[in-house]
Amino acid sequence: MAATIYSAAVTGMDAEIITLETKIMPGIGYFIVGLPDEAIKESLHRVESAINSAGLNMPRQKILISMAPAGLPKAGAMFDLAIAVSILAASGQLNYKNLERYLFTGELSLYGKLRPVKGVLSMAMKAQQYGLRSIIVPSDNSAEAALVEGIAVYGIEDLSEVCQFLNGAAKYKPFTINSKHNFPKSVEPYSLDF
Repeated sequence: MAATIYSAAVTGMDAEIITLETKIMPGIGYFIVGLPDEAIKESLHRVESAINSAGLNMPRQKILISMAPAGLPKAGAMFDLAIAVSILAASGQLNYKNLERYLFTGELSLYGKLRPVKGVLSMAMKAQQYGLRSIIVPSDNSAEAALVEGIAVYGIEDLSEVCQFLNGAAKYKPFTINSKHNFPKSVEPYSLDF
């Protein structure tokens, strides 16, 4: 089976959409191609532990993940969530419908918690320009992503909740900014700057 998921890479102040194509086939081993750095190659260990912690199964077959455009270097743990979702979708453990609407970003802990990443404002802007309808981010990144109008922002705590949301077992409302609350103590409305 195969799955296609969208994420983004931050290059300077801008972001570029990254397409993750994941295929599960006969054989053994996990492979990521498309100029991933060491943090991305290591992500498969975090992803496997997070998937198991969510009560799901890491496939015991050959997993090939292609990150396109292949010529653009990719760095950081921000791809963990996208890699996990693509593996779960390709292995049939996740509802594949409508995944092309979302951009996924976030670092995973070994227990499946989503850790915040840098560059979410740029990613949300690029997702909106690209025509994606929604972005799924760690809850700590919600306020930053919600500064971009025209895209639904879902701030979620862990991989298990992401799976429940995508499978329709849980409902989440998009994060919205208001003047009374929603901002972490370290972030005030419109204080974000590149």
